[in-house]
Amino acid sequence: MKHQFGYFASNKIKQGLEVNLKFLTVQCPHCLQLVKIADGQTTGTQVRWDCPQCETVISLPCTPSHLPQPASPPIQEAPLTSAVPSSTMPQTQPEQTSPSKNLPVGLAQALEVIASESAAGRSMKNAFVRLYENTWRETDAHQKFLQIANQQNALALAGKLYGAVLQSLPEDEMAMAGREKVLQLGMAQLGHLRAAAPIRSRSFTPKKWLIIGGLIFVLLVFSMLFVAVQSLFSGGPTSLN
Repeated sequence: MKHQFGYFASNKIKQGLEVNLKFLTVQCPHCLQLVKIADGQTTGTQVRWDCPQCETVISLPCTPSHLPQPASPPIQEAPLTSAVPSSTMPQTQPEQTSPSKNLPVGLAQALEVIASESAAGRSMKNAFVRLYENTWRETDAHQKFLQIANQQNALALAGKLYGAVLQSLPEDEMAMAGREKVLQLGMAQLGHLRAAAPIRSRSFTPKKWLIIGGLIFVLLVFSMLFVAVQSLFSGGPTSLN
């Protein structure tokens, strides 16, 4: 797989590897993780290094596109051939389907809309497209994508991406499993937040105890006054007799 990377960043990586004074911290264009590299192979037109996170050999161009290119050979016109009946034409074998597949038009538009919703949407969308086109049927690839989404607090984006696939392909098993996993990770994250939050509703402060004590005292005074008034009115006629 070819990885798009700017010439400026590639040249910086090449210079850092040639000097070899310290570790370089770069973002792997394959797994989007920040990794440290200490050595690699550099040439005049390319820089290669191994990503310690995803164990993928990254090959990046590090020269501008305006370098002198070899002259292209002159285009030779094909000789005119006489018309041959279609029955005598050799039948070409149908191309075997590769494991990668292109995005449907509707799905590509939906993913583009999701990518424009936030700053992290673009990188998550690119990672999801690579997952869909190359390793969609591999469970480990989905787990790795969701792990990255969880680390970047982008589970909501991942859920929207899987939901877009389900809108285009409602019976896709991998999309249904991916969205279910997103819900599980979200519920687990919510449970951790609730467990870490202090339970303020059950805690009684001295101020609350004073308020409760004052209410009890007021109720006690009113009850004593009520009993005294009731005994006064009930005992008055008896004392006159």
